[in-house]
Amino acid sequence: MQTPPLCQTCNAIDIAAYFRHATDVVYAGGFPGAAPTALNLGYLEDLYAREAVCSLCRFMIVAIQERHSEDIWTHIDVQRHIHEERDKEKEHRTQVYVYSYTFANDTGLDPSRDAQDTGSDTFRIGLAFRIQDSTRSPLDSVADIQLSASSALKLGLRPAFHGRNIDPLNLDFALPMWWLEVCQHEHGPLCEQEEGSAANNVFPEDMLVIDVDTSCICTLPPGDEYLALSYCWPTGATFVLTKANSASLQEEGALLKHVNEIPAVIWDAMQATHTMWKRYLWVDALCIVQDDDAKKMLQIGQMDRVYSWATLTLICAPNAKQMNKFPLVRHRSRTCRQVVETVQGLTLMIPFRNLGSYLMQSRWDSRAWTFQEQKLSKRRLYFTSTQMYFECSNALFCEDTISEGTSAVGFRNPGSNLWGDVDNGRSAKRNFGQAYLSRAPYDVPMNGLVAYENLLLDYSSRQMTNEGDILNAFAGVIAVLQESLRCQFICGLPERWMDHALLWIDTGPQLRRLASRGTTRTPLFPSWSWAGWRRDSRIEPHPFNLLIRQEIVWYAVTEDDALVLLDTSSDDYFIGRIEGTQEVKPASTPPSSFVQRVKPRDQKFVSSQQWSSLRRLACWTSICSFHLSGDVYNTRTIDLGQSFAFHAVMIVSDDTGSAVGSIVMGPRWKRGIVDHPRRFEFILLSRSRDKTFVTEFDTSRFQERDWAYLNVMLIDRNDGISTRVGVGVVHEDAWINAGPISTVITLE
Repeated sequence: MQTPPLCQTCNAIDIAAYFRHATDVVYAGGFPGAAPTALNLGYLEDLYAREAVCSLCRFMIVAIQERHSEDIWTHIDVQRHIHEERDKEKEHRTQVYVYSYTFANDTGLDPSRDAQDTGSDTFRIGLAFRIQDSTRSPLDSVADIQLSASSALKLGLRPAFHGRNIDPLNLDFALPMWWLEVCQHEHGPLCEQEEGSAANNVFPEDMLVIDVDTSCICTLPPGDEYLALSYCWPTGATFVLTKANSASLQEEGALLKHVNEIPAVIWDAMQATHTMWKRYLWVDALCIVQDDDAKKMLQIGQMDRVYSWATLTLICAPNAKQMNKFPLVRHRSRTCRQVVETVQGLTLMIPFRNLGSYLMQSRWDSRAWTFQEQKLSKRRLYFTSTQMYFECSNALFCEDTISEGTSAVGFRNPGSNLWGDVDNGRSAKRNFGQAYLSRAPYDVPMNGLVAYENLLLDYSSRQMTNEGDILNAFAGVIAVLQESLRCQFICGLPERWMDHALLWIDTGPQLRRLASRGTTRTPLFPSWSWAGWRRDSRIEPHPFNLLIRQEIVWYAVTEDDALVLLDTSSDDYFIGRIEGTQEVKPASTPPSSFVQRVKPRDQKFVSSQQWSSLRRLACWTSICSFHLSGDVYNTRTIDLGQSFAFHAVMIVSDDTGSAVGSIVMGPRWKRGIVDHPRRFEFILLSRSRDKTFVTEFDTSRFQERDWAYLNVMLIDRNDGISTRVGVGVVHEDAWINAGPISTVITLE
């Protein structure tokens, strides 16, 4: 076999040496990059010019394009890009450097902290860009090149963490079967069952599944294993299980009569299940009676158990071009080829990117229902447009790199194809019940609150077809959080942390989530819940401060207008008088008409479902009026972050015109206030210890000090019922000067 030609520059490179040890590498911020001693391959346009005669230059150009296909460095119009580079002065041109770095090891040793090779390290070649002009920052990790496992053996290296050849035509199901076996037998209990209360350890009830051997719907035999499917429903009408066809679809071979009606995604999932020697598959469209509300709500209510008990969840996550297809399963359906080149007798490969980068291109990763399906599953097999990825709480496997048989707590370079979400919290104990979504109660209660807020931050901007599904699609997550936070949830907010949970900010257009009922449109959920606002919002759960003090007491309002005291006790609340602060709690006791409505908790609520459906909260608090004129703070000096790019920090003023606080509102609201400046009512919620970006006021009148920042809610009152408009901060001195009035507030 003739050796592919190399240019003079590439011919001088000892490729094997780069894979034997780290070469010319430095670590900036923990990430590898080219050291000043790294070999300069020339200008980027030189590589383009040499690619016609040099197989390694051509290979490196492809590697760069694979990593940065939409980047300014490698525009799709290659010829134009080359001309642009040539037209630049030399100091502005892009130069390419080569180095190698520790990609992975079994020791868990981070090479950025210990530059010495451990002997078990596996190395990859990296490419970096440099520009002499100091106005452009260096760009490391421009491309990665891995050595094939067969070539590693030639060099006396072990195959672990080296490249694996992928069949471009057919999917090798022996791999995911192997990955599943590794997880079940080597990870054992860590990946098998969650820690937590007995409620989470109950097998799903009355569960229908697809029997892929007999092509029909059946009741899952108690305790039998099954796979689950996570996918996006077709945008149009689709074939589903109904009361009318439920009986007939349970006859052997019944599904074969609907070959053209059942989506191809489901058929492909059935084929994958069968090929992996599994019999039962759970698919929501065919395993939940879609027009039986009672049965449907039962299944939605146990969604946490459906996915956590599945042996494996098949995740269909194609890119936008394959939106309605199940990638990889069918013959010749792989759309991205593996790039391989032989250089100096060694087989080099361009590794695919990390799982997260491909999920970002998939509609699957933007949908509300799929969010909890991923978080609740103990093992996930992703079918992307490039390759399969297997992820559990102890490992991530993929087709193009060998990592089976390696240590679960070993090191993988961040952002690589073996890097997954679970690696962000890598520790010695990697229990399914603690990874992603903890089933175990938190030792530090505040950590549970942070976990809830992070989940909400990720979920709140997800899209859904039916606006009313915002809480249903989160129900499985809430069921787990109820156990780990040890509290009930009310319309998506944790009861125990209600004072914190009410402080979310809507970063979207601030439009209510409405349902059409005849000629009117009414809110689907209460204004005080993040669920009550449109899906194109993103919720920042708690931009105020984690350290807050409770100032008022909250009650749930039942359907018969009784009041039930919420249990908002927490070890993290600061109780008692804080030095240097003034008393802002309501000055008097609630009226007798309010007190008489208070009933014992066990008389009114016996189930989580009753709590979750509540629409009203009540409190005995104080209220003040302040002005909003439409004036805003100069946000150039305030780090609002990308989430608040189109929002304004509006000035809250007292009767003298002094700025006493601020509130973050959207552009539509700001325009309305400019046209009609007026007084608004604010109610007291809690107080924060520290000043944050939401906290702005006239410092010449009001002193900055700990615990002086009152969290308040801007409300709109109508016929005794209040709705939330927004939340902000007012200085406690200004609040007292404004003469707060104690009052009963009912929020809806």
